Parts: sequence; structure tokens; C-alpha cells
Amino acid sequence: MVSSDTAPGKASAGPYKYDRQQAVALITNAPYAYLDGLPNPKTLVPLVDGLQVWFHLPGAELATIRTIVHTVDQTTLLIDDVLDNDTERRGSAATHLVFGIGHTISTALVKYGTIAELASTLSERAYRSLLDELKILYTGHTHEFFQTYNCVPPPIPVHLKVLEQSSLFRMASRMMQAEATKNQDLNISNFINVLGRYYQILNDFQDITDTALGKISLSEKDDLDQGTFTLTLIHALSQQEKSGRTELIEIMRSRSDPDGLSVESKARALELIKEAGSLDYTKSVLDEAHEELMHEVDAIDQTAGSNNEAMRQYLGYLKSLVEIAAAP
Repeated sequence: MVSSDTAPGKASAGPYKYDRQQAVALITNAPYAYLDGLPNPKTLVPLVDGLQVWFHLPGAELATIRTIVHTVDQTTLLIDDVLDNDTERRGSAATHLVFGIGHTISTALVKYGTIAELASTLSERAYRSLLDELKILYTGHTHEFFQTYNCVPPPIPVHLKVLEQSSLFRMASRMMQAEATKNQDLNISNFINVLGRYYQILNDFQDITDTALGKISLSEKDDLDQGTFTLTLIHALSQQEKSGRTELIEIMRSRSDPDGLSVESKARALELIKEAGSLDYTKSVLDEAHEELMHEVDAIDQTAGSNNEAMRQYLGYLKSLVEIAAAP
């Protein structure tokens, strides 16, 4: 029989006390903490820094909006990876493969409650901006999932409009402008819309050039495997349609969930995309958008009486990513 007496010189640990509230919090947050702990480019951080030059938010409100935008970004990824059947995120296993789909989705829903609580500490205008942009964000996602599931590519103008509206850039800018101590009525809507479109096209361009230019293996999953209608793919499909060909759309219809395209089908799809000049077309769209963005910053600076070098550096960084993606 083990003695209940504590050995000389040793302190008693005492009875173990189970803290249910803490345990629930840890379990609920675990999928989010896992994703948030993976390498993250934090692309929205320099955007907020640039917007701060124009809007001069107080420290507390700025910190709250930074947290909200980051949490929305990460939470959206939790859900997107499930819906896209992704197996990998930032070089590691996708969150739902580690924690399960139910746990991951439940965590995302709890996080949206947390986001709403944080936003309620801001002004009514900022709170409404968050709700408006969340609705717009997921409306855009709904369109994308509909198109993918039914293999129906949208016209390029429709696609570009959805990209403009379905971005966290609008959410960040509207919330920050609502809390601004300076330039609260500054019109930056066109700049933000073009930037949102530019950023998403860049992401998609990086994805397809990695495969098309041989930077990753054809067996690795990408947007083609998911059936996502990116600008590059939509352009190639439209070029084929003009010539009365249907091979590329038939290849996209042959994909299966969750496996995607066969290596042979993907290789042929990439050949057709290159033949259509769609990689060059996408690069030209990005270059034109970058030029427009730089002009917009100059015009906004003139109106605001500022010199937003932080935003110019951010745009220069994004431009460098385009050049890296386009390089063989």
C-alpha cells in the first residue's frame, strides 16, 4: 500500500483539478491555433500599415481591426480548405485532415462569433462594414463554388467584378475609414477594388505558373485539380470557344473530387493554356493593374496631403511576386 504521506523534502502536487472551461477553450481553438502557427506571409499587415498613413486611427481601434482582419483571413482558410478538398496548407497537412471536418468547421463558426464581439467594440459604421463585407465575401465564394461544381466558367468581366468585391481589402479599408481621425471621407474605393482584383489574380497566377513552368510536379494539387475558374483558365476557354474547340472544357469536366485531374489530363490542359497565350494575357492584366494602382496612390496622396511610401512599397512587393511567378 502506497503511503499518503509526502516524502521528506518534496512538496505535494495536490489533487488534479479539471478546469472544464479552459479545456473547452483549448479544444475549440485548437484547429485555428494550428493553422495560425503555420508559416504565414501576413500579406494584410502591410496593407493596414499603408491605410494607416491616410486614416490615422487611434492605437486601440487600429489593433482591434488588425486582429479582426487577420482572424477573418485565417477563419476563411479553415472553411475554404474543407470545401476545396485541400490536403495541404503552407507545406503542412490541411487543418481538417488533422482535426477532422466537424471540429474545424465548428471552430470557424466560434471564431466568427469572436469576430462579431470584437467588432461590437468599434463604431456602428465599422461594425456594419464588417457585416456587409462578410456577406459580400461569401456571396462571391458561393458563385465560385457554383461554377466549379457545375463546370460553368463565368465571362471575364463577371469574374473580375467578383474578385473586386470578394476581398478582405475592402473590409479592412471600410472598417479603418470608419474609425479614421483623418480623411474619413477620402474616396479610395477604386484603388481598393483594383487592389483586391490584382491580389487574387496574382495568387491564381502563382498557382498555375508553379505547375505550368515546371516549378512543382504535375502530381501536386493545384487550382486545375480543384476545377477553379481563374482568369488564366477562363481566357484559355474563351479562346478555344472562339475557334470552335471544346477540348479544354471537356478536360475540366473529366476531373473528379477529391482526386482532381490525371497527370496526363493536366499536362494537356497546360499545353492548351499556353497555346492560347493565357499566361501572357494574365501577366499583361497584372501589369496594367499595377500601373493603375500606382497612379491611384499618387492621386489619393494629392487629395489627402500625404506621401504614402508604405503603400508604394507594398505595391512594389506585390509586383516582385508577379515577376517571380512569370520567370521560368
